[in-house]
Formats: sequence, structure tokens, C-alpha cells
Amino acid sequence: MGLEKARLSFKFEILNNRFYIGVSWLLLISGLWKTRRCNLRAKGSTDQSDDERPNDQILHKLWNSKNQALKDLEAGPDLELSDPTLEDEKNQGQLFEEVGVIKGDIEILYDLRNLKDADREMKSLQDPNPLKFLRERMDLDVVSVLKKARAIKARLEFLDKSNADNRRLYSHKEGSFVDKTRVSVSNGLRKKLREVMKDFQSLKEKIVVENRDGLRRKVYAETGLQVRQLAEEEVSFSIIT
Repeated sequence: MGLEKARLSFKFEILNNRFYIGVSWLLLISGLWKTRRCNLRAKGSTDQSDDERPNDQILHKLWNSKNQALKDLEAGPDLELSDPTLEDEKNQGQLFEEVGVIKGDIEILYDLRNLKDADREMKSLQDPNPLKFLRERMDLDVVSVLKKARAIKARLEFLDKSNADNRRLYSHKEGSFVDKTRVSVSNGLRKKLREVMKDFQSLKEKIVVENRDGLRRKVYAETGLQVRQLAEEEVSFSIIT
């Protein structure tokens, strides 16, 4: 809505400028025409043919200059570059394209079902061989999440740098509508990343504790011994802990 309002305002300004230019040139030409007629009357009809040519040439040049000025104003080669609405649309298009990529990556982090499914399978297994395989699979899932999180963090840092560079433009200076929009979007994405990583950390710690307690119960059920402490490599995963 704001962009459409700005575009209409810009077009109105162009029409307004065209009107004032046209009126100014018409007044100038009208004044020269009156001066020409006064000169003709003063000098008499004998000099009319001598004065008519130069005055006609002047009027013709002025008329052409007026038309050219209107054409330059309406469709000048730099008009697109000077249109703030076009700059804003291009700027925001690039912003939301990058934001879309970051949002997609964060949604992938939200989907932790692979890790949860592996945890459920691990609780139901008794054979050590499949158990080892599941541990390795969970390790890979954790590595995948951490790599994706680092990639998102790098994109957010690039977005911050882009925001800083964007403030060099006068219409996008610090505190402007465009700058506030970019900062708000960046902060929102950073907050989402913190939330999903917090959930991931909680899930990771929960899996470690549950498997440690489950292993202690199995040892007690099979041997009758109360195990107070177990070696870290027996109850956890190499990367999760």
C-alpha cells in the first residue's frame, strides 16, 4: 500500500512539472511574439520581411526546446534510476528472496523427527548391533542439524552486512521505513533460529538422560546390581554429549 501511494505521488509530481514547464514556455513564446509584433509596427511594413525570418527561427527553436524538455521529463534515460518506488521494490525483492531461503532452512531444523524416531527405536532394542547402528545414525542427524544451523547463522550475518550497506542510500538511511523493515525481519529470523536450537538442545539432553537411565535399569534387571555411575561412552553418543 505504501509503495503504491508513493508511485502515484511520483507520477503526480511528473504531471505537475510538465504542466509548469509547458506554461512557462508558452508565456515566454507569447512574450516574444508580442515583442515581435510591436517591433514590426514600429519599423513599418518595409522591414517586415527582414525581421520575420530571425524571429520565426527563434520561436521555432524555443518550441522545439520546450517539446524536448517535456520528452526528457516524461521518458528520460535516468528516470527509472531516479524512481524511489522502483528502487524500493528491487531492494525489498532481494531482501525477501534471501529471507525465503533462510526460512526454508529454519523449517528443516524444526523437523527433528529423524532424531526422535531413532530415539524411540533405540529404547525398544535389546541387540547391541542394531543399537550401535542407531547411535551412529543419531550422530549423523545431530551433525546435520549443527551444519545447517551454522549455515543459517552465516546467512544472517550476511543479511546484517547487507542492511548496513543499504543504509548508505539516502532513502534507506537508518531509521527509514525500509531500514526498519529489514532490521525487523533479520531480528525475527534470528529469534526463530534461537528458538529451534533451544528445542534441539532440550531434545538432545532428554535423549541422553533417558538412555542413561534406561541402561541403568537394564543392568539392574539383569544383574541385580545398582549402577550409580556408568562410563560416558556406554550411555551417550559421541557428538550429542
